[in-house]
Amino acid sequence: MSLASQPATWSHSIAKSKLRVIAFSLLHFALLFFALWLMLDQMSLKQDIKALTFTDLLSSSSLVLFIGGFYPCFYLYTIYRLLETNASDTKL
Repeated sequence: MSLASQPATWSHSIAKSKLRVIAFSLLHFALLFFALWLMLDQMSLKQDIKALTFTDLLSSSSLVLFIGGFYPCFYLYTIYRLLETNASDTKL
């Protein structure tokens, strides 16, 4: 099952419950923070950046956090709400 071949089945399997949406969102943010930390680590190896901390990097990469983190999480939550609304409409 892939997103390209069966988008409805993929959406239903990912956003089946609110717990799954929260778990996938937390996993997504964890991977995003890990990638930013690796980027900071590689930057500090290439250049002598002692004053740059991880929180400075996070504040300067706020656009990356929004596009790479919040936007996909909002998308998953929207799919969850649409599936929930669709399920309640079919019960009526």
